[in-house]
Amino acid sequence: MHVKSAVEFPPLNDGSGKELHKLYDTIQQHLRALKSMGQEPLASFITSITELKLDATNMFVWQRHCQSHVDVPHYYDILQFIDHRAQASESINPIVSKREGKGAEAT
Repeated sequence: MHVKSAVEFPPLNDGSGKELHKLYDTIQQHLRALKSMGQEPLASFITSITELKLDATNMFVWQRHCQSHVDVPHYYDILQFIDHRAQASESINPIVSKREGKGAEAT
């Protein structure tokens, strides 16, 4: 949540001192919050950015997966989740993938 809020902070309009201070204060606030929760800010950033890239179905499954854990997920967790989902998807649909590949070559 903190990383997403920092990433979604609106771009500066005029680069005034007031805007720069607000940006600085906002980022610092979120970094302090992450540190107080015992999270490594860079790891949280990578996890949040990766979550933003998931489609709706995989995001739903990821959130359900995270509900079973007490701790905030580390980026290793989401990468492992993505790898497992990719492997499962490819093992379930190998024939469909092969057919799509052959159809694309024929056209």
